[in-house]
Amino acid sequence: MTQVQKSRRASLGLSLGLILGLGVLDYITPLNFHLSLFYALPVAITAWFVGRVPAILTALVSAGVWYCSNHLGVNAYSWWFYKYWNTGMSFGWFLLVALTISRIRRQLDREKRLNAELADALAQVKQLRGLLPICAWCKKVRDDQGYWHEVEAYISSRSDAQFSHGICPICKEEQLARWRRGEP
Repeated sequence: MTQVQKSRRASLGLSLGLILGLGVLDYITPLNFHLSLFYALPVAITAWFVGRVPAILTALVSAGVWYCSNHLGVNAYSWWFYKYWNTGMSFGWFLLVALTISRIRRQLDREKRLNAELADALAQVKQLRGLLPICAWCKKVRDDQGYWHEVEAYISSRSDAQFSHGICPICKEEQLARWRRGEP
């Protein structure tokens, strides 16, 4: 079993233990003292460390434990509708926590992955900087040792750029005109 799987199981076990502990505490406290807010903590732990689907199930278990501890114990509501309404509202709250925390975690993981990809891409980038001494006539570039190189060779040796050659429309017309006139 990997370390991640162990961590997920430990987080899920902690969450379920917290839910049961809160259920017992909720059972022995009077109805006027609500602990439903605290059930969001195990839901949030599950959402952050385990994932969205287990967090939704943890929200459902939390709502069920909350219902059992408050409604099957000594506490009684004045009207039967209230216990179902409160349970539904608690489940909605737990579900909102589960979905929000799991989305935040997914976005954070995505951002970390994109940052790592960006760092890798930046590590592979080679840049030409500074002034390039280039001949105004033949367009050769002088290197630091004073030797002159074709511009393609100079740039290719200092970057990952590759060249393919073609002719632009203006040069094409000029060369055709020179050819028609019989000039070299």
